[in-house]
Amino acid sequence: MELKTKYQYTYFIYPFVISEKKYNDFLAKIIMDKNWNVKIFQKDVDIEADSHFLSIAKQTMFPTLEWTKEKIETFQKEKNYEKAKILSKMKSCSFEYDMKEISKGKAGVDENAIFFEITKIKLMCFQNGICFLFLKTEIDNTNYIAFSDVLNLNYKFRNISPKYNRFKDYDYIKIQTNRFETMENICEFLRHICSGYEDASKKDIYSNRLFVYSYACLDESEWNTTTEFTKIKNEFLKYQYVLSGDYGSEFAEDIKMDNTYSRWKYSIYGFTKTAGVVFSSATDHFNFTKLPFYYETVYIYIMLYALYQRLSYLILLQQMKEKKTQRYWRKKIQEVTLATAIGQVSSAEHCMSLWQNWSKAFGLQEMYNYVMKQYLLIRKKE
Repeated sequence: MELKTKYQYTYFIYPFVISEKKYNDFLAKIIMDKNWNVKIFQKDVDIEADSHFLSIAKQTMFPTLEWTKEKIETFQKEKNYEKAKILSKMKSCSFEYDMKEISKGKAGVDENAIFFEITKIKLMCFQNGICFLFLKTEIDNTNYIAFSDVLNLNYKFRNISPKYNRFKDYDYIKIQTNRFETMENICEFLRHICSGYEDASKKDIYSNRLFVYSYACLDESEWNTTTEFTKIKNEFLKYQYVLSGDYGSEFAEDIKMDNTYSRWKYSIYGFTKTAGVVFSSATDHFNFTKLPFYYETVYIYIMLYALYQRLSYLILLQQMKEKKTQRYWRKKIQEVTLATAIGQVSSAEHCMSLWQNWSKAFGLQEMYNYVMKQYLLIRKKE
């Protein structure tokens, strides 16, 4: 089934962990690169971030929201290494890449390839060294986008890894970016970001695979009052589980969809440990006009906060094999478990529904319980 897609984008997110001893130097490296700019969240600019999250989440993800104009001006006047010191003491910091510095142009055009544009590159780092590099992609659109192209781009691009020198090719799926000369250049770009600073012991914390965060709005002719969701359900499931467009098997008609969430008739969210998607129809005008904005400015941070906690738990469990005092572990646990323990990140009902679904998908409550169990064992040994 070939579905017409009216609008789409996908964020491919590369998680990596910077060594604790090198975190300050890593931030200094990013700051000294003229192509990167420090992102300072401000209440009068980043209104959505400020209004949708409770203080517990804002303090972790957007600490600069509380900065005064005077503090911002003082920070901008600091030397690069001093800026790095300031940022390293914050719970998180963010950067945006100047896309003008990456030349645009199709090199070696392959008429059979899926052409896409990389429109944004962002970086967000947390104090414990967990970092996320964001690449926003959009498929070139003349009349409409074939949904199979969306599936194939997500399926293939997610396997990009700085660990390998070559980009793995599939004969039946060819993709080509307008921003980088070759797909291998993207691997090199990712490798250059973290090379020499990554914590080798945590290099495989996310299996060297990109996390997929994708939005797609189908043409109103594909999902409406006469064409029910059940007719396109199989395409949604391929989207959710990041399968190729020509994936051969059909999902069972009675398959449970526990890891999905739908608040309105013509949109449905899918959650897994490796991907998050929203599948919608332009039959509801909101899905084409407002939803793509909220999905990448508010809802993405709900996912990111949950993913950050998951990776923090994995690292914490790895570290708890070390012989440290219970006081040390209590402090470490408090740094990463508060949101799970309290279970509140927003006062908006829809945002809380998304948070609960992400918490479930990432198994945060189970991981929290296991961390506390290990902590109690450490206490008994002392």
